[in-house]
Amino acid sequence: MKEIVILHEYGDKRHFRALEYLINTKYKSNVQLIFREFTPFMGIARSIKQRRLQLFKKQIVNIWNLFSLLLSRDRLVILGMAPYDYRVILLDRILLRHKIFYFTSWPYWDYSFYPKKIFAKGRIIRNAWKKFIEKDISGIFTVTETACRNLKNYYNVTKPCSVVYHSYDESVYFSTKSNYAVSVHKPMNCLFVGRLELNKGVDRIIKIVEDLPMDKFRFHFVGGGSFVKDIQELSQSFNNVIYYGYIKDEHILADIYRKADVLLLPSRKGESWEELFGLVIIEAMACGAVVMSTDHIGPKELIVNNYNGFIFPEEKFVESASQELLKLYSERLRLEEMRRNSINFSKKFSEKEISKRWDIILRNYLE
Repeated sequence: MKEIVILHEYGDKRHFRALEYLINTKYKSNVQLIFREFTPFMGIARSIKQRRLQLFKKQIVNIWNLFSLLLSRDRLVILGMAPYDYRVILLDRILLRHKIFYFTSWPYWDYSFYPKKIFAKGRIIRNAWKKFIEKDISGIFTVTETACRNLKNYYNVTKPCSVVYHSYDESVYFSTKSNYAVSVHKPMNCLFVGRLELNKGVDRIIKIVEDLPMDKFRFHFVGGGSFVKDIQELSQSFNNVIYYGYIKDEHILADIYRKADVLLLPSRKGESWEELFGLVIIEAMACGAVVMSTDHIGPKELIVNNYNGFIFPEEKFVESASQELLKLYSERLRLEEMRRNSINFSKKFSEKEISKRWDIILRNYLE
């Protein structure tokens, strides 16, 4: 049986849902998918500090995996690593005899904006990344068209690049027409799902809550983070604010999505972070919500302005989103049309559809 090793720093298995779908539907009899991390020593330190035995055991497995890769050959490895990470030198050596496929969501490849600062601008790291991208890998998977295009603009990419986006489970995230709120007399439901942090723009949503009439809008928050206390206090001061806490069960989360008219995603760009995709966007769209987001790389590829959602500049989000919400409150037929557009648009991000994009490159190695 062949193995595909997904090797990443932290990773989120949800980013590889479509790949798992591909393996389970087309290559189940002869391909196995394995998730491993390339930062075991950091994990060991964390496990000791937090006294987590299972996390410690996990890092032992990760260490063994790296030794196994060093001593073996001809395995398929999908490496997810931040741009200009100095550890590319070590990992490139470990994976020297394997087929490497690089997986990235990062859209900036001209050294203008990047998350890993240590040694990044040194000649050694620059040359290591140039060699890695141009010579050592067998293919590239990117999360957006922008990431693929900019990689090709900055490097001489000769291997195939497939844009695989992210995907959602159609059996979980779906819409039912009976949930559409057409009546102008019903309050509109606005939703935020994600980390309750400043870089997610939670403070901007709080400002919108304070500005809009309480009888016309309800605001729902899902997630955990440093703004939890602020949202709890907001829910005590405003009877149109509901806080659910952090929800892990996707079926429960999908039910909340289906009750929402609008998803708010006012992300704030930082020194080393930007909304590079926004998985909540396609999940919300699949459930029939219209998305309002700031103009980051990911949302701009997922939202067609005034068709299935709205894109606003960061500095104008509160004002612009508030205005559009008031308009949609009065124009329920327009809201319903946009919800339908969202559902139709989201279908191309289902696991089944996105799995075909993974297969474009991998079938040459798996069939």
